Amino acid sequence: MLTTAIVSAVLATAPAAPPKTEVARIKTFNHLRVVALAAHPTSSLFAASLEDGSIKIMDAAKLTSTQTLVGHPQPCYGLAFSKDGKYLASGDDTARIYLWDVKTGKKIREYPRDKGHKRGIQSISFTRDSKRFASVGKDDVIKVWNTSGGHPKNTILGKGANFYGAGFLPSGALAAGTLKDGLRLYEPKAFALAQIIDVPGPLGVNDVDVNSRGTLATAAGRDGKLYVFDLKGKKLLNGLASHNDWAIFTCLAPNGRLAASSSSDRTVKMWDVKSLQPVATLQNMSVIGAPMAFTGNGKFFISSSSADTIQVYSVTPAAK
Repeated sequence: MLTTAIVSAVLATAPAAPPKTEVARIKTFNHLRVVALAAHPTSSLFAASLEDGSIKIMDAAKLTSTQTLVGHPQPCYGLAFSKDGKYLASGDDTARIYLWDVKTGKKIREYPRDKGHKRGIQSISFTRDSKRFASVGKDDVIKVWNTSGGHPKNTILGKGANFYGAGFLPSGALAAGTLKDGLRLYEPKAFALAQIIDVPGPLGVNDVDVNSRGTLATAAGRDGKLYVFDLKGKKLLNGLASHNDWAIFTCLAPNGRLAASSSSDRTVKMWDVKSLQPVATLQNMSVIGAPMAFTGNGKFFISSSSADTIQVYSVTPAAK
């Protein structure tokens, strides 16, 4: 395992550390039981997929709902905004994938299912140019789709790896988390397997996030650790001892400086990635692992309570 000094050197181009980061809960929406969250890339908007199959687009600054999207027959565990902020993609437990216009709230298209996933969707992520997105299915398959529609352009088979979460790099390469080994890197275009970066032990990871520069990834380890990867050097940097049970989800702030992980131990932990120091611990969160998102303006953090209801937190100074 690399030393803290080496990790700090690798991340030396990150913004200077704020003197102190404050994370404070400002609102709980007790009537909204959430299963997945996604943040708009630049604003205070976020999307929340609810247990009843509907999706709400909400404003964390105004603490209001701006759109309600209906049509999915089952809850959507896959949810992502395009990087240009124009679209929202959603994938439900019946393997249906829809594309929505964020401004109008109208469904633009449904993607064909005959060559899609055989089981439900568990995560979605867009390329940096917003022209493609990847869906990770419970069938141990990743499909890469054109945002413009049609059948999937690429299919990546896990072959027993058990995919959990994925994110695109600026080059178009794909980083995917697996239970078998840890992080897998796939080449752009054909998505051939380029490299496997193992995490210690046999348990693998439950989720992956990639920072906006494509230099860093975090993964939620089934051993309770938050793993940090250097994507330029293609190596594991560190494993942060975060939880007493599985880490389920992870997300990075827009500035790439703060990272969060949630766990079935009912906590959310937030870290300063450069200093590797804890920033905050949120208690009494979802027992199945709270979905999470930093808003695109870096001012808010969204997660879920022990009752699986939406909670909005302020982040000061903003992690933008």
